[in-house]
Amino acid sequence: MSQISPPQVAEAILESFGADEEFTDAILGDLAQEYTQRVERYGATAARLWYYRQAVLASPPLLRNWLSSARWSDGRRLLNVAGLAYVTTLMINALLFFGGSAVGSTLLPKPVWSTVVSTSAVVLMFVTPFVGGYLAASFEEAKPMIAALALAFFWGVLQVLATGYAWLSTSGMSLGPADLARIVIVPILMTICVVGGMTRVRIVSARRAAAASSIPS
Repeated sequence: MSQISPPQVAEAILESFGADEEFTDAILGDLAQEYTQRVERYGATAARLWYYRQAVLASPPLLRNWLSSARWSDGRRLLNVAGLAYVTTLMINALLFFGGSAVGSTLLPKPVWSTVVSTSAVVLMFVTPFVGGYLAASFEEAKPMIAALALAFFWGVLQVLATGYAWLSTSGMSLGPADLARIVIVPILMTICVVGGMTRVRIVSARRAAAASSIPS
């Protein structure tokens, strides 16, 4: 039976959790073997969909494996990476927003500019965690998905604290629609942050594959 390569991006994401090498290789080996069999039985499309589902299921055990061997120094490093990615993202955000405001306010009529500002604020709300996750994964090349997850957790905690403060200072003990919206959006922003990290892993994986294919055999 010939070996058929599984989805490269999914493999790269599973490898990026920083779990024990033997544990990771065992999981990837089992998935690759089953994937090859499913390609021959059910076709490439069905096999790829199966592999993606299994990759999602395999992620928590890989994360637990890393956590079981993590040290305080690893936690401090991840906190530094998450903080650096968060601050860098906010700085980029501020430059784009205020720089755009300085230019746009002089070029556009006030009603149009007000609409642009409102739309930009909503867009930045969702783009910012994506950029943050991408940067966190870039800053921690050995364990990029762990870094993205750390930032997502960090981001979620800050959002919850900000939401609680806004709720107590403006709404008292009653939950209004705005308060509920802030609560619902927290896991969405955390997910977007993780997707940013996955995007970074995907790009790095594609570059490595292109570099490997360009090397003469």
